[in-house]
Amino acid sequence: MKKILLSAALFSLSTLLISQSKSPVDSLAGFDYVGSASHAKHAKTDQQKNAMMQAAKRNYIDRKFNLFNQNQQTNPNGERSSAEFYNNLKNGNANKGPGNNTLSQGNQPVGCNNIDFEQNSTSTWSVTGDFAIMNGGTDPFGNFPCVYPGGGNFSLRLNDNNTSCSGPNRKVNFKAAASRTVAVTPLNNEFQLHFAAVILNFPHPANAAANFQINFYDQNGNKLACPTYSCYYASPPNAFVGLPPGVAQNSALQGAQICSTVGNYPVTYVPWQTVAVDLSPYNFTNITIKITCDWCLYDYDWGYCYIDADCGPPAPTIPVTSCTGLLTGPPGMVSYTWTPPVGPTVNTQTLMATTPGTYICKSTGFITCQAGKTYTYIVKPSPIAAFTNNTSCLTSPTSFTSTSTLNNGSGITNYNWTWGDASANGIGANLNMPQHTYSAAGTLPVQLVVTNADGCKDSITQNVTVNGLPIVDFSFNNICEGASTNFNNTTNANGNTMTNWYWDFTTNGSVDNTTQSPTLTYPSSGNFNVTLVGVTSVGCSDTIVKTVNVYSNPIARFGFTKTCLGDYTNYWDNSYTIGNNGVINLWEWDLDGNTTIDATGPSAMNVFNTTGNHQVGLTVTTTYGCKNSTTVNVFVNAIPVVDFVADKVQGCEKLPVIFTNNSYISLGSITTYSWNVGDGVSGQNFDLTHTYPAGTYTVKLTAISDSGCVATKIKPNYITAWPTPVADYFANPQTADVLEPIVNFNNTSGGPYNKFWWYFGDKSPVDTTSIHPTHTYSDEYATNYMSTLIVQNSYGCSDTTQRLVVINPNYVIYIPNAFTPNGDGLNDIFQAKGFYIQKFDMQIFDRWGEQIFTSDDINKGWDGTIKGKIIENSVYVWKVTVVDTKKNVTS
Repeated sequence: MKKILLSAALFSLSTLLISQSKSPVDSLAGFDYVGSASHAKHAKTDQQKNAMMQAAKRNYIDRKFNLFNQNQQTNPNGERSSAEFYNNLKNGNANKGPGNNTLSQGNQPVGCNNIDFEQNSTSTWSVTGDFAIMNGGTDPFGNFPCVYPGGGNFSLRLNDNNTSCSGPNRKVNFKAAASRTVAVTPLNNEFQLHFAAVILNFPHPANAAANFQINFYDQNGNKLACPTYSCYYASPPNAFVGLPPGVAQNSALQGAQICSTVGNYPVTYVPWQTVAVDLSPYNFTNITIKITCDWCLYDYDWGYCYIDADCGPPAPTIPVTSCTGLLTGPPGMVSYTWTPPVGPTVNTQTLMATTPGTYICKSTGFITCQAGKTYTYIVKPSPIAAFTNNTSCLTSPTSFTSTSTLNNGSGITNYNWTWGDASANGIGANLNMPQHTYSAAGTLPVQLVVTNADGCKDSITQNVTVNGLPIVDFSFNNICEGASTNFNNTTNANGNTMTNWYWDFTTNGSVDNTTQSPTLTYPSSGNFNVTLVGVTSVGCSDTIVKTVNVYSNPIARFGFTKTCLGDYTNYWDNSYTIGNNGVINLWEWDLDGNTTIDATGPSAMNVFNTTGNHQVGLTVTTTYGCKNSTTVNVFVNAIPVVDFVADKVQGCEKLPVIFTNNSYISLGSITTYSWNVGDGVSGQNFDLTHTYPAGTYTVKLTAISDSGCVATKIKPNYITAWPTPVADYFANPQTADVLEPIVNFNNTSGGPYNKFWWYFGDKSPVDTTSIHPTHTYSDEYATNYMSTLIVQNSYGCSDTTQRLVVINPNYVIYIPNAFTPNGDGLNDIFQAKGFYIQKFDMQIFDRWGEQIFTSDDINKGWDGTIKGKIIENSVYVWKVTVVDTKKNVTS
């Protein structure tokens, strides 16, 4: 499917080109099918081979018809760069990293300004293709610096690694070049090119290999046959061809996937190299230098390089005067041969000249058409620098003595001391025995540079030890009078070893103790100075004086509440300090006499389980750690044992109860009793008698001893007095008479009751069935009856009430209207008859109104005689006055 789509794309492109040219054009005419197929045969799969052929065709068309990526733009200098680099450059976001060096390449000679890109630009250069100014970082494949490590802060990268073979990001121009025209003079005709190269080493035949070239053109644009230089990567020999012998080539990392389908291959890189070119044959002409990175025929085989450059004068024609030391041949040559005044030749770029005399260095360049260069050095002897110094302590001067020798050379004219600290150097012709005082201890690199009359120098750097002073210090616990004080030596030896201690406790200049951390007891309070001198093994010492404040101990006191058994005993602190000796901030209570701490704080409490004396202790401590203690006997008083009983605990209301007090105390006496019988009544007697209304009552008895200890006995719901019903009724009528002796009794008793008894007072049976009975009294005689009602509830509580019922007599009197006193026994006496008559008075008158008879006894009548004589039949008048039992008077 990918083949079909790719062919369609190529067909459309061909069609487009035909339509543009208005004539039939074969867009692949001239395409090297054989070479491309040979290149593609190294792919690992058929799919990869096909992709490589299609990419080669696309690349050929792009190059043939100049179909460059439309995202590629011209930078502000008129040079072409990738859109990515251009946009980053415009926005100030060029790819920057930490610099590999901050070395300056120095000022270039006239005509070579910015030939080393140190203006952070390609100014004075003409650059085509992909490029970027590098100001730091490390190459991702070779891990070498992106900036030439021989000096300078910037370099130029030509090309980059290709990761896309299609789409808008596809790159089609992998030939990048940088050119520069130089007006060659004897001051700048030594041209040095520094470069490093990286390539994805897909197998390349020599005719299709990537190449790196340096070409030179005269002022007419003609390419010079010499000098010229090139190298390329080819397979075989699977390496860069054209590099000098011994140059390391590395295949360290796998490259990115090629076009997503071709695969990935190792990357070969060459770290920074230098090629030196002698342009002296072209003095006073304009020479154009062109560096080209042309990567492969196939745009999926990426590669890039870094370049930097320098201009300089040629080798001197007269010998260079030098001093013994390191001699360096010209850079950028393929070989070097040194001929010293003594000994065999040496084939290295550098040579350590230890013997005075003439040294000749012959070199062979990379470019074989150019002759090598010869340098001549006249080496004079250098002095041999050396010095000694004493070992000093900080703040004391360190003495130095130069022991340098002339080494058969001229006399020493200058000493230059670098002390190893931030102070200025000591420089002078007479500084062969200087002193220097250091402000900090440590091991310091001191350098001595000696210069002789010929200007030859030698230097030596030795570590000089400045011993630090010990940091003498000590600490001590808060010092209290009479207490042992520990002096804790906290001296820092500052890298050395302490050997001696000198303590002066009396400030008299004499040594009182030589141990490291002594102990001392001050018998009294006050302020005392203590001096400690510490000496290290190298003799460095330090002294410290501290004032020791000896504080007085606090006065321990405390108060407590009167204590009863089983009650909390409260304690409070009464301790105090004298003068300016701190404040008490720690209280430790021993509440049970066993010397352990039971509580802390300015107050405490506890409960004792037994009576009698108990030891309680308090230790108080001040903010300075001074302590004092006190112990007090706390007497624990007995508490009364309260108890009581009642002769009865339940009954009907108005219940009389006798309380018997059974309280006692084991130690001391009970002085006060307080009763609360539960109904609001209290009493102070030993025993108590009380009558209870209806209800349930809790009884409490409190006893107080002669020591104020209080105990209470409470018997909840101890007494119960049951309610009693209220008997009540009324009789209707309450007063009757013998003519109608019927009385109705209406029961109006209150309170629940379930039984009742009616007693009517006339010996009739008790009525227990009728709540409201009706009773008929005897009509034989009138009298008063005491009726009684008894009611009783379910508790058996009863009440009784009585009502008087009165049966009155009915007053009756009978008087005849005639009688016959003839002695026949019938009606012989004129006599009144009657009932319920209390007083009676009867008078009888004749027809003339003369009283003939009187009687005050109803039972004594008139027998019809006057003075014993029967009176005649006639009409007589009588008058009777009676008072009945109701006190009614009737005449």
